[in-house]
Amino acid sequence: MQDDQDVVRFWPLRAVAQRLSLSPRSVQRLAETGELPKPRRISANRIGWRSDEIDQFIQSREVA
Repeated sequence: MQDDQDVVRFWPLRAVAQRLSLSPRSVQRLAETGELPKPRRISANRIGWRSDEIDQFIQSREVA
């Protein structure tokens, strides 16, 4: 059995936006400018962000 930390999960745009407390368009802009990792193609009609990359992005942000 795999440890949950070894499992890669993919989040859709709305889940990433909710996790970051941003609008979906803001998430797209951050990805377009390279500030946020780009989404990955999961299938022909679906993209998603790796949960571990989003967590790393959150950890890299300065505390306000």
